[in-house]
Amino acid sequence: MTQGISKTIGRVVLLGSLLAGNLLATQAQAESAFGPTKGTVRRIESPEPNAPRGDGVYGRFNGDLSLQVGAGVEGDFRGPTFRPLLLGTASVYQTLSVYGSYREAFSDSDPLDRVVSAGLMVSPLFLIRWPRSFETGAATWDLTVDSLAVVGGVAFPQERGRDLFARPAAEFGVEFGVPLLGRANGLFLRSRGKLTTGEQLAPSVWLWLSWQGFVNAGILKVER
Repeated sequence: MTQGISKTIGRVVLLGSLLAGNLLATQAQAESAFGPTKGTVRRIESPEPNAPRGDGVYGRFNGDLSLQVGAGVEGDFRGPTFRPLLLGTASVYQTLSVYGSYREAFSDSDPLDRVVSAGLMVSPLFLIRWPRSFETGAATWDLTVDSLAVVGGVAFPQERGRDLFARPAAEFGVEFGVPLLGRANGLFLRSRGKLTTGEQLAPSVWLWLSWQGFVNAGILKVER
């Protein structure tokens, strides 16, 4: 009987060890493919050999608010002319964003001294794609697709010899960005095609580098 009890205890210890090892492996998989994340969901990967890898989030649940600051150039087709560009954006889970921009005249031939603008962006593809597990597992590709945004706002182009707020105009366009580090937090190359209203539609293109980081602002609660 003693031998039987010993065998039973041994089996229980072995089973417990296997379960503990499995739990530790599952916990390790809960981390992002690019390092530890806070407030994220567990990574669940299909056992199928050709299934996409990665959690489809790539660090975006490190905070409910993402902040971007960037610098680049605006190409205005009316001149044509170029203007240095500064841009800042705040986004709730990279879906609904507010932005502000500043562009300064670079040459004397530019009809404008500067342009200030602000507005909203909507980029819904992440929250449409991710709950359905429509990720490829390639962070660069998924983040680029998810960054596609529709932009609308108000611009204040300051013509030479006029006040800054003399002739407000509407601006609207489409934007996307490519993550240069293969993750949501870090350096992006972004582009925006834009039209500004006024006496005539003014097309322009923005190209800039931006750095994106995440903070927990308590806007949305994430289960830990």
